[in-house]
Amino acid sequence: RISDQGAQHLANILKTNSNLKTLDISYNQINNQGIHYLAQALRINQHLKTLILGNNNIDNKGINSLAKAL
Repeated sequence: RISDQGAQHLANILKTNSNLKTLDISYNQINNQGIHYLAQALRINQHLKTLILGNNNIDNKGINSLAKAL
């Protein structure tokens, strides 16, 4: 499981990766802070088309952060 710290590292990679089109990070104990990192990356990365986040610890605050990025 990657948790928020892993999500931060993944977000840094996503900022420069243009090959990845689908990412499934379900069941990774990601919280709102991890989603915030990913949302920042998705403002830059326009290549990722599918992000699957099922069964993490994300509430409305995290979802709103992600929605604003998209």
